[in-house]
This record gives sequence, structure tokens and C-alpha cells, in this order.
Amino acid sequence: MGSVTTICTDKTGMLTLNTLEVDKCYIGDEVIETDDYVTGIDTHVREALCNGISTPLLMLSNPHSSSAEDPLLSWAVNLGAEYEILRQNRTILETKELSTSEEGSGVLMRKSTTENEGDMCLHWKGPATTILAMCSHYNDNKGQTKVMDEHSILVFNQIIEGMQSRHLKTIAFAYKQTDVPMLEESSLILIALLGVRYSCCSDTVEACKEAGVNIILVSEDDVSKLKDFARECGIRVDSNRLVTEGESFRNSTHENRMDMVDKICVMGNSIPSDRLLLVQCLKEKGHVVAMVGVGTNDAPALKEADVGIALGTSSNEVARESSDIIMWDGNISFSVTIIGCGRCIYYNIQKYIQLELTMNIAWLLITSTTTMCSGHSAIAAILLLWTNLVVTLLGGLALLMEPPTEELMKKALVKRTESLISQAMWRNIISQALYQTVILVTFQFKGPTLPGIGKKVTESIVFNSFVLCQVFNQVNSRELEKKNVFRGIFHNLLFWVAVGVILVLQEIFVETAHILVGNARLSWAHWGICLLIGMGSWAIDFVVKCASSIIRKSSQISMTATPSNVSESTCNLELPLIHGNST
Repeated sequence: MGSVTTICTDKTGMLTLNTLEVDKCYIGDEVIETDDYVTGIDTHVREALCNGISTPLLMLSNPHSSSAEDPLLSWAVNLGAEYEILRQNRTILETKELSTSEEGSGVLMRKSTTENEGDMCLHWKGPATTILAMCSHYNDNKGQTKVMDEHSILVFNQIIEGMQSRHLKTIAFAYKQTDVPMLEESSLILIALLGVRYSCCSDTVEACKEAGVNIILVSEDDVSKLKDFARECGIRVDSNRLVTEGESFRNSTHENRMDMVDKICVMGNSIPSDRLLLVQCLKEKGHVVAMVGVGTNDAPALKEADVGIALGTSSNEVARESSDIIMWDGNISFSVTIIGCGRCIYYNIQKYIQLELTMNIAWLLITSTTTMCSGHSAIAAILLLWTNLVVTLLGGLALLMEPPTEELMKKALVKRTESLISQAMWRNIISQALYQTVILVTFQFKGPTLPGIGKKVTESIVFNSFVLCQVFNQVNSRELEKKNVFRGIFHNLLFWVAVGVILVLQEIFVETAHILVGNARLSWAHWGICLLIGMGSWAIDFVVKCASSIIRKSSQISMTATPSNVSESTCNLELPLIHGNST
């Protein structure tokens, strides 16, 4: 999941993202602040608005099943909507979609407590400009009904344009008391204008963009509606992105499909085989594909995708069995968290590998060198066993438990074909292993010549320094490429606990090692030498990364300078030839 480059989802999957936020609420031409939703709106106007928002509940046998279909229902609770009372007191007589192709509907209802045909009310909701054209009056926040004249129409249009300029979806609610049992589309009273945004959806799409993950909206819905919905969700739809139909994609040649697949952002009017074909083409093009599905028709695409994702209770058993991940909360925004955790696990494994390889390569070089030169290993097998025990179990575990960061989501995606051990890791491993080998082998041979340091003390210092080098290199392994290895180090308490426990255990082991292997006990001065040798790992890491950065920048500068030099030399060579030909 950490390597996913493309997420394919339908409209149902995107709808689970929608945590709707009402950014602006206008009653009449006055904006109502969040704290004034109850006190700042007249009771009759507020009741009419609640009735208009709550109409989907009256058409369902189970009122709780619509919470995901109309996110405005949860917002209406702030206005004092009481759904159970509304269901008991209102009866739906007729429903109707907008005559235009836009998303919106009208409902004719009557109080359940009366049979009087005159006690009826109709409610319309939909795009603000469309509903506004159906209104002849409007209510202000004081509950007064006013005529919709040219001036007020101009004001309302300016309000709508202002909200749309802030990329808000504008929704209007209107109603009318009527004696005629039919859904009229004129002479309505405007209740409210809302500017809403789907915050969770847009935030998730934006997080995917920053992570280098493309989202393709693929559905059986009409392309035009799907295109508008994609914009509302924050999916980029412009001249560089392709909006296509399933039939067009299906009937194209294989070459054309492969050219299209990298540009597609919306595919409408699609059938299940189109989704399967899209996943296959994406994989053939080198993408790592995650497919989100809820129904039986999605099963082939879910199985074909690198990662199949079913959306919990909104999906059926077939879709869940065909998927690799089931998100039981039904929120696809959790996929961003999974991608972050996947990348974090990958990089943590790299850190662990770097620490382990550095330690074992350094031990192998030190042991081989000292054994060949003196016939005696500087670090005995039991000492290496102890080092592996504390460094692997404690230091390695601390690296594997490094928490995800936002910076990980902004890193370039790691392709599946890339080596697990990168060039930067080999650079760090070799430089640290060489440093440890040179410093410890030198001390092994030259240590006994120093005042107050005998052969046994030298062996103890070499072993203790070797362990401390791994402890300090554990800090270096936190950042494979960055120079500042201490960034965010205080965010991982386990890391500090592991370092502290290793140092305490090492001190206890060194003090008792003379019993096991005959090493000498170390004084505070000897411990100071060991700490200096271990801290040298930090200096080596910083110097090597700085040198690598300078070399990389120099090579980039030389590559940019080369074309101009070549062109100049070419011109100089051509001039004599032209002159020679002219003579």
C-alpha cells in the first residue's frame, strides 16, 4: 500500500469521504454565524429549513440509513431538527427531480394529523441559481416574507458568485404553502442559501496529491455529473486531464488506451469490464493500483488490482472476499493513513537493515584484520552475540517503531523494482564500517603502547567502543539521506528508552565481562575514550553526507553547463568550414 500510485474509486466510495461543512449560511441577504444558527434565525424560517433538509428521511423505512447519503442531515441537528417527530407528523405525497439535468429535487408533503388538502407544503432544494429562478419571494432572518425584486435578485446572485469564487458548492432551499396537490416550480419562497464544502473528501484528495497518488473517479454515472462531482471532491479536472466514457475507452485500440491511461481522471458511463480493463492497463503501464469497491460487479477489478479495498458495511460479502483490505468504518480517507504507514514500515526496515549490515560488516572486517595480523580476534564470538542481542532487539526495535511523519508522504514514490538497499544506504554502511574498522583496529594494535592501558584494557575498550559505535550509529540510521539525524528524535519515546537500556546493560556487561571472557574492567577515563570513538560516528556521517551533497550539486552544474560548451565548440568548428566553402 505504501507504493500505491493510483486509487480507482466510484462515486459511492468518494461519498464516504464527505464530511460536509457548512461554510456560509445566508437567510435573506444576511449571513448567519455558526453560533447564531438557533438564536439568529426566526423559528418558522428555521423549521421550514429543517423540513426542507430532512425530506430524504420521510422517503425511507430506516431513517438511519440515509446519514451517508445526505450529509446535511447531521448539520440540521444544529438547527434543532427532530427527525422522529417529523416522520410522525409529515406524509410524502409526491416527489420530483429537477427538470434540468442538475442534481436537485422537490417534495410535496402534508401533515399526517389532518386530511385537509389545503394543509400542504412543497419543498425544493438544489443548485442555488436554479432554485433562485423559481422564487418570487424570500424570507429574512426575522421571518418576514419579502418580494423578490430586481435589486434582491442582483444581491442574491452576488452572494452566490462570492461563495462559488471560494470553491463552495451553493445549495438553495425554497418552499411554498399550497392548496393544489402538485409540485409547482414557480412562485416559491426562498428560505436559505448555503455554501458548503466536503472537507474530508477534499483534504484526502489533497493529501493523496502531495503523496504522489492519483485518484481516478470511475462510475456508471453520466460523465457531466461525474465531472462536476470530481471538481467538488477536489480532483483536478483541466485540459491536461482526460474525462472519458467507458465505451470510448473500451473500444479504443490497445495503444490508444495505454496513451490515455496516464491522463484519465474521470471515467463515466462505465460497466464492470471497463473498470477491470482500466486496472489492467494501469498495471501494464507500471502503476501500483488500489481499487475501491462495494458491490459484486466490482469483484473482478478488486481481485485484479494490487490492493483491493472494500468499504466495510456498505459493501457486500462478495466484494469483501475479493479485497485485501476492509475499511469497516466505511471511510476511504483512512487509505491515506494506510499509505503513510506502509511507507513508514518500508523506510523503517531500511533503517534497520542499515544498522544491522553496518554492525556485521564492521565486525567481519575488524575480526578478519586482527586475526590475520596477530592470530587473535579483537571481538570474541560471545561478545558479538551480546552486541547482536542488545542492538538487534532494542536498537533495531526502536528503529522499526519510528512513527510516520508528514515528510514521508511528500517523498518520491518507491518503485517495486527498486533495490531495498539504496545507494545512500550503501554509502552510509561502507563509510561507517570503514570508520569503525580503522579506528578500532588501530587502537587494538596501538592501545597497549599508551600509558596506563594494557592489553586487556585495550580489548575491553575495543569491544565497548564497538558497541557504542552501534548505539550512536542507531541515531545516524534514523535519517538515511538528511544531514540532521536528530530531527524529530524526541517524538519517539521508545527510541530513548532503547538507547538508555542498551547503555545500562552494556555497563553491567562490561563490569562482569572479566568473569566471562577475561576482559579488564574500565575506569571513567576509559569510558570517556569509548564515548569519543562512538561519537565519531556522528561526525563521519555528517561529513560523508555533506561531501555527497557537494558532489551531487557539482555534477548537476556540470551537466547544465555542458550543452552550452558543446554548442560553442560546434559553432567554432563550423565557421572555418563555411568560410572555406565560400572561397
